[in-house]
This record gives sequence, structure tokens and C-alpha cells, in this order.
Amino acid sequence: MDRFFKIAGAVVLLVSGGGDVVAQAPVAQDVVAQEQAGRVLSGTAQIEIAAAMAGLIREHYVLESEGENLAASLEAAIHTQTFATPRTAAELTAEIDRVLHNIFPDRHLGVLTPGRYVAMVEMFGEPEEQDAAQADHASGHVPAASASNHAPTGHGPSQPSPRDGDGLSPRDREAVGLAALHEIAGITRVSEISRDGLNQLGYVAFDRLISSPRSRAVITSILSTFTESDRIVVDLRNCRGGDADMVQFLSSFFYAEPTHLVSTMMRDGATRERWTVPNSLSPLLADMPLEILISERSFSAAESMAFGLSRTGRARLLGQATGGGGHMNDFYPLPHGFGASISVGRTFDPRTGEGWQARGVVPDVVFEPGHALSGTSALITQESGRYDALGAEAQEIYASLQAYAGAWYTANATQMEMLIAEGFHAEYRAPSELQTRDRAAHLAATEAGIGVLQPLFHNRIIRNIAVEGDRATAQLILRATTHQISLIRAQTGWQVSGDVYENKRGHG
Repeated sequence: MDRFFKIAGAVVLLVSGGGDVVAQAPVAQDVVAQEQAGRVLSGTAQIEIAAAMAGLIREHYVLESEGENLAASLEAAIHTQTFATPRTAAELTAEIDRVLHNIFPDRHLGVLTPGRYVAMVEMFGEPEEQDAAQADHASGHVPAASASNHAPTGHGPSQPSPRDGDGLSPRDREAVGLAALHEIAGITRVSEISRDGLNQLGYVAFDRLISSPRSRAVITSILSTFTESDRIVVDLRNCRGGDADMVQFLSSFFYAEPTHLVSTMMRDGATRERWTVPNSLSPLLADMPLEILISERSFSAAESMAFGLSRTGRARLLGQATGGGGHMNDFYPLPHGFGASISVGRTFDPRTGEGWQARGVVPDVVFEPGHALSGTSALITQESGRYDALGAEAQEIYASLQAYAGAWYTANATQMEMLIAEGFHAEYRAPSELQTRDRAAHLAATEAGIGVLQPLFHNRIIRNIAVEGDRATAQLILRATTHQISLIRAQTGWQVSGDVYENKRGHG
């Protein structure tokens, strides 16, 4: 249900006050420091930056006629003294972007503050130094607006455990591991989720798609643990972009044969294709149902991945329409340490010629914001037919066990009191001793929040339900413990009378 991922080596991520990764490039330190100190730019400096931006757009923008209009709009703004008023770096980028986006809505197009430009160069490299293979893939990088780097979230065991030799509790150790996954591969959450107790979902969430030998190794390791899941869920709702190479690498796990995902048209009319390259896991994952969660925050490379997998019929998209970044962009230097993000390619479906620029990638199933994961889980429960197959009596027991797990995970002692019988007795087979708990002690432990976890990780598996008259048994597997449950029929329904449990391997 849950597995830990061991990350070798130390990773250092330097974060600015705004949450963006800041590369420690010596040539840019003074510029970044001045920006953070609120440096005000003169009208002359602003004009130099705007004029240089117009020149880069005219030279590189993927749509030549639109590029001419965009460049002309900046030049007109210069002539009308738009940039005569002193501004900070952030104010200038906002003003230039306003002028450009009034002409053509392209969120890949914009000016980057010095700090933001340094971050992009660190993340993706100078345009002339980028790997040629990466240039052959479509829709990379992140929007010109600041990226959203969400802090990784951890989860802990349902039983308190002693600290090990490194001084960290299992909860803290897992949080450290998730932080490493985020730094290496942009992964914010990873787990095998079973919220309905019947279907197991391999779940991984990204806030950016990072291509490197280490990120590829990490993702391969994670996906290798999902081979026995019922479905895989890739959550791109908070993914603001990344490397096109990673889009190709990640997509390749889900196709047994080379498959043409998307194509990109460049400024010179050349068309470049992105194909999957099957690997050793592809035969195991190619037939597994694949769900991709998207939202209005999904952008650029995240959209490209969802678009390609959807258009080839490999994945179902759930959530809301995405941000509409269907162009591939590169970065160029501007005067005074600023940078330019310029759209240099248009990505599209080679079968229809359609892209998603400005309009976004549209989901197959729409869920309200913030409800895509729970909605997907409920939809999978319905589609799997496993609940219907239980039968009426087993469904009543299932409902009691679902509520029992929910009360434990959320410290709801009031609900727990209604679920357990008067003679309730629990036995915890701890590694070194047998601990017992009567009804009052179990209610106290529930209220104390011993089992409290973040909602995403309220995992449970319910199986082996057996009924004999007014008594029943079942197995309940929570995140860290395996429970043999006894139940009795009461006037209010099935109540839990006994709970004999022990730690799962690797917990406690």
C-alpha cells in the first residue's frame, strides 16, 4: 500500500523569498541582490530592455506575423513614453507583459526579472548549450510568470514509533525523503492509495518535470512499485511545466510500442516529432488504466504530457481545463541582467493538427477544483464493480469498516464510540510485547489522535469479509498496520467487537 523510497546522496536547493530556485551563478549575484533590495530602473534602462525584447521577438517568435505585431507593440509603447516612469524589476516585467499579452495571449512569452532568469538558466541551461535532443521535443519549460514550487508534504505511521539511529522518527524520515524526491524530480507526493478499501491506485504528483539522470532513476524506481496496482494516477494539477525530455521519458512507460505523441512546428517551418521509447517496465504498465489529473494550474510541459497521452487514447484526463501553454519556449539574455522567454515552437496533434495554445487541454471528466482526486477515486470504485460484487450484507460490514478506519484516521472519538461494541477488545502485537486495549482505552487513543494522518494517506484495504449468523470477520489493512476484525450485529448495524493487529513490515 505504501512504500518508502531511499534517495542516495545529498541535494541542496537554494530558495529565494518568492519561492523560486536561485542559481548561485557568480556573474548574477550583484544583479539578484539589487533586485531583491528593490532596485528602481530608470527610463533609459527600461527602454533598453524593451527594445531588446522587441528585437528578440521579431527574430525568434514562432508565429512570424504575430511576432511582428508583438514587436511593433513594444516599440510603440517606447515611443509613447510608456517606460519613462521609474519602476522596479517586477513592475517592469508586469508592464512589458501587459503590452504583449494585449496583442496576443501567450503565457510563455514575457520578460524575466534577473533572479527569475538566473533560476531558469540554472534549471534549463543557456539556449545555445541545451542538448540537441531536448530541442527536438515539444512544449518545455515553465511560463514566464513565477512558478509555483509547492512544499512536499509527508505522512506518518498510525502508531507512534521510537526514533532510530539517525535521530529521526519514521514520520520525519519520510518527510525528508519526500523533500529529496521534490528536489530531484519535482515530486510532491507519492503513494499507493486505497481510499475505498477495494482498489489500489499508484499515485504520483509533480509540481515540475525535471530531466536528469537522477530524476529518471527515481521515477523508474517509483513506477516499478506500481506494477501490481489496479490503476496509475499521475497528478499534474500543480505542475507548471518542465523539461520536454522528461515528458517523453515518463510517457514512454505507458506504451509497449513506439508511439507518436505530438509534433512541434518551429519558426523556420521544420517539424519535430516526439515518440515514446519503450523500456523494461513498459510491457508491465502499458495495459494498466492510466488517469491524469489536470487543472487550470497545469501548464506547458504538464499540458504536453496530458495532451499526448490523451490524444493517443492512452489516458483519461480528469479535473479542469489547463492553462493553455501550447508553445515551446527558450530563454535569452536582455540588458541589465533581465531575461526573455520567447515561444519558438508550436506543439500539436500530428493526426489532426490541433494544439491547445490559449484554450487549454480539456478534461474527459470535469470535477470541481480541489475534488479531482476524491472524484477520481469514487469514479474508479463505481467502474470497478467491486463494491457491487460484495452483496448487501457484506456492503453493510464494509460501511462499518470504512467508518471505523475513518474515525481512527481523523481522531473522531464520537464516531468511534458508535462503531465499537460494549465489550470491545483490542490486541496490538507490538514487536517486543503484547499490548491490550479495552473500549475506554481505544476511545481515548482515538481522541488523542494516535492514528491521525493527512487525508491523502488515509489508506485502507478491506477484504476477506465472512459472515456467520450475527457474527462476522474481516481483514482491514491500514497504512502501517494489519488488523483482523471481529464484528457483531447490533440494532444499529454491525459493530466492531475485536481488533487484533500488528505492524506491517517496514513500519513501527
